[in-house]
Amino acid sequence: MIEQIGNMWSFLYRTDYCICLTTNGNVKKNGEAVMGKGIAAQAKARFPSLPIMIAQRLEQCGNHVDVLHIYDLHNEQEAHIAIFPTKNNWWEKSDIDLIHRSAQELAEIARTNPNTTFVLPTPGCGNGGLDYADVRPRLECLPDNVIVISNNPRIFD
Repeated sequence: MIEQIGNMWSFLYRTDYCICLTTNGNVKKNGEAVMGKGIAAQAKARFPSLPIMIAQRLEQCGNHVDVLHIYDLHNEQEAHIAIFPTKNNWWEKSDIDLIHRSAQELAEIARTNPNTTFVLPTPGCGNGGLDYADVRPRLECLPDNVIVISNNPRIFD
C-alpha cells in the first residue's frame, strides 16, 4: 500500500482508477443504502443512483467489498467505485475487525486487477471514530496498487 496526502476525488475519472467508499451494512426502508456522512455522503451527492446500487449489492452479497461501475451522465464518463465496509451499522463506531476483513477482500481484488489503482480514504478514521495508528496495521495486507489517502497532512506521521 502507498500512503498519500490529497483529495481522493481528484482520481475519480482517471482511467484504471477505482475510488473506494467506506460504507456500512444498512439499507433504509426506501431501498437505499445509508450514506449520510463522510465520503459516502459526498459520493451520494455526486451519484444520486449510488445508494440504490449499493443497497442491491448489500442485499445480494452482504456487507463485503465489491466494485461497481457507474456512468455519470453529467460528465459523460464512467466511474469505478468500490464499497469498503467499515461499519456493520451506521450508528456504531467503525469495527476494526471488519476493516481488516475488508482490507483482505480489497487486497484480493487489487491483486487480481494489477493494472487498476484503488484509492481508499483512511478507513474508519473520520465518522468511524478510529485512530489511523490503530487501523494501519490492519491494512498492511494491501498491495502497492492501493493508495490510502487523507487530506490531513499529519495523519501518516
